[in-house]
Amino acid sequence: MRKTVPVLIVFFLSTIGAVNHSYGQWFWQHPPIPSNTLRAVTFPDLSTGFIAGDVGLILRSTNAGGNWSIINPGTVNSFYSLAFTSPNIGYAGCALGGILKTTNSGLNWIGYSAWDTNFSIVSISFPNSNTGYCIADAPLRIFKTTNAGSNWVLKYYQNSGVWTSIYFTDANTGYAVGCGSYLTRTTNGGDNWINSFPMIPGLYKQVSSVYFPSAATGFVSGYEGYVYKTTNYGNNWSYQTLGNFALYSVYFTSNDTGFMVGENGRVIKTSNSGLNWSIQTYGNRTFYCIFFADKNNGYAVGAGGTVLKTSNNGQNWSFLSSGSTNTIRSIKFPAENIGYAVSSTEGLILKTSNGGNQWNYIYGLSTTDTVNASFFTDELNGYLAGNSGKIFKTSNGGYNWTTILTGAPSFNSIYFPNSVTGYIAGQFGNIGKTTNSGINWIPQNSGTSYHLYSIYFADLNTGYAGGNSIILKTTNAGTNWFTAINLSGGEVFALFFTNSVTGYATGYFGQIIKTTNGGMNWVLQASNGADSYGMYFTDASTGYVVGDYGTIRKTTNAGTNWFILSSPTNKGLLSVYFTNSVTGYISGYDGIILKTTNGGITVNVENESQTVPAKFYLYQNYPNPFNPTTTIKFSIPNFPLTKGVRSTTQRVDRLVEGLFARLTIYDLLGREIATLVNQQLKLGTYEVEWDASNYSSGVYFYRLAAGNYVETKKMVLIR
Repeated sequence: MRKTVPVLIVFFLSTIGAVNHSYGQWFWQHPPIPSNTLRAVTFPDLSTGFIAGDVGLILRSTNAGGNWSIINPGTVNSFYSLAFTSPNIGYAGCALGGILKTTNSGLNWIGYSAWDTNFSIVSISFPNSNTGYCIADAPLRIFKTTNAGSNWVLKYYQNSGVWTSIYFTDANTGYAVGCGSYLTRTTNGGDNWINSFPMIPGLYKQVSSVYFPSAATGFVSGYEGYVYKTTNYGNNWSYQTLGNFALYSVYFTSNDTGFMVGENGRVIKTSNSGLNWSIQTYGNRTFYCIFFADKNNGYAVGAGGTVLKTSNNGQNWSFLSSGSTNTIRSIKFPAENIGYAVSSTEGLILKTSNGGNQWNYIYGLSTTDTVNASFFTDELNGYLAGNSGKIFKTSNGGYNWTTILTGAPSFNSIYFPNSVTGYIAGQFGNIGKTTNSGINWIPQNSGTSYHLYSIYFADLNTGYAGGNSIILKTTNAGTNWFTAINLSGGEVFALFFTNSVTGYATGYFGQIIKTTNGGMNWVLQASNGADSYGMYFTDASTGYVVGDYGTIRKTTNAGTNWFILSSPTNKGLLSVYFTNSVTGYISGYDGIILKTTNGGITVNVENESQTVPAKFYLYQNYPNPFNPTTTIKFSIPNFPLTKGVRSTTQRVDRLVEGLFARLTIYDLLGREIATLVNQQLKLGTYEVEWDASNYSSGVYFYRLAAGNYVETKKMVLIR
């Protein structure tokens, strides 16, 4: 045993200054529960619940998990922990040393400045509404607040190990655990800590979570199926092993009844205070957190957006509906609001008629059919290409599909330069052509046996096909094909031409190559190490490439430079399509569909002044009338403190916290057409530019909502 008295360090928030804020403008449309890894869940009451996970994801439910809405916390840092002291007040710990707070049931989150970007806040425990503790993973740091998160004080530091969980049974007594069966505990509110390294002498195992159902009795879950128990306030521990699998979270609903979750869909329950444990399995995905709103209603969350719920104290668990997580191989919009997202398996096709606000499921194919590509010539007529040489056609908007070709090698790409003429490309260099809307397909001599993954026609006669180490070209509508370039290894997964001579190809290792002379020469423009699968250009200058690890890249100068856009996922992205210069969609693994309404850019909101505004104010845009860009200026002031607060230190903290602000654009019919700002802003005066190049002349309205302040003004676009 070792007793440690730490040095007291108080962390205050940063001083006010000119700041640039950025916010990524791709948002989730499908599945309803995103397929990010979910790492924390909590329910402050039976109806209101929250889930947090990777890539800045926070979800909120107000009907006991029946539906979940995505909350924008203003960061893409992954979240690891949640704690709520009431249905309105809660805290979220994230990567890069940050902790966020909400005071309005998760609708807005106050971003506290990160203490240190070298660690993550992996666990939070609030024994009462004012007193809370949080733990950083490596090296161990334990912070304490006594004023509901306005200030956090460093109470303990240990420069070894990786720490995973903290739990306080009251304001003074708490426990923290880490890998190697490390445990430290305090009985005086963190002023002193007693270390047990390891918990049981000679037994060094990784541990993950700690929970005390009573003051004396506690449990710790760990890797390799280890479960530890104490009945004397952590002075001594016993253990048992349940199998060779990791356990990541432990929770008790009473002194006797407890649960653990872990690898491969395991949910484990005891009804006799840990003497015996029964194991149930739900799927094969890992669960990282379990929480009960009361003794009957519990939730477990984990990898791939998985959410389980029980309403009978764990006797039965069911998956909460999260929509299909099948890979969405291709996404196309033949009209502004009508789109199709095609799953690669189970014959599933998703259709929207309202710009992706709702996606309806159509099971129009056999569940054994695998689809690799789609193309729609108009709102009703579309084609699918897939394995076993199958091509399908719909003439009624996707509700029924007819097999029009089968039996050849698999096809990977399909393209129609007009309503009757189309091409397919696939394995072993196979290229086919139709001139009668798919009724008949004529094999074309490609001159290669390499697999082909993409085909694209710049006009009726000029086309390109890309595949394994090769790009082919035709200048006579597919009658003859010749090699435009032999590539030194790697695949071409996507092609796009902005005219008959200027085009782009991407694929292996994220390489992007460009030609400006019809494929005679190709120049490498970019490479980022992540394979790229989808490409789309909205005009000669502006294009997008998507690929592995949630990568979204954009150029605005015809590929001279490519920059990475903020992405809400780290899953592979396979297809991208834009209906106009600013509205676009992306699909990918785990059923992902993303949408942007501003070209996917990260909006830079510039704080133009260090002067503290005296009041909220939304200025008239300038110039007005305008064509096509205008600047909107607004002020976020020093907002009122909670009644009775007089501390200068507290006042500075509140000033720095700022407010969540939302600046939106509406057309004359009241339809929201663009979101310019949707993030936490510190006090100051800001300017943001709106580019209305894609909109017609007319009257528009812009609306600022920040805290209780709402203001709307009119502006006029003249083209």
